Amino acid sequence: MLISSWCLGHETALWVRFLSLPFFCNSFGEAALAVVNGVERFARRFYAPLKFDSPFSHVNMDIGRTMTNLRGQTTVLLNRLSQLLMPTILVWGSDDPVVPAHQAYVAAELIPDCELHIFQGAGHSVYRERVDEFTQLLSRFTS
Repeated sequence: MLISSWCLGHETALWVRFLSLPFFCNSFGEAALAVVNGVERFARRFYAPLKFDSPFSHVNMDIGRTMTNLRGQTTVLLNRLSQLLMPTILVWGSDDPVVPAHQAYVAAELIPDCELHIFQGAGHSVYRERVDEFTQLLSRFTS
C-alpha cells in the first residue's frame, strides 16, 4: 500500500522544495523546528482539543535534503514500478497539496496488479482525514 507516496513523479509542494535547500536546513532548520514546537505547546496548553499538524519535523527536513531539490523530487522510481510483483494499492487524496494525485494515476498504469483509490476532497493525510473509510479500505485490501 502506497499512501500519497513520494518518488512517483518530480512535482511536489513548494514548501518541501524550499526545505530541501541546504542553506535553509543548515541555517534555519533547527530554529524553525523550535518555533513550531513552541507554538504547538502553547496551542495545546490553551486549546487542548486543538490538533496541530506541523509540516516541519526532522523527518520532513531529512526527506527534503535527500529526495528533493528546488526543482522538485530528485528520486523518481517510475521505471521500476513494473517490477512490483505483489498486489498493490495506491491511496491518495484528490486535493493533496504535497504530492499531486495525478502521479497516482500514472503509477497505477505501470504497476501490474494495482488498485487505485482516490479520496475525493481529501488532502495528503487521507488516513487521518478519512479514518473510517481508510480503515475499511485497508481491511478489505489485506483480507
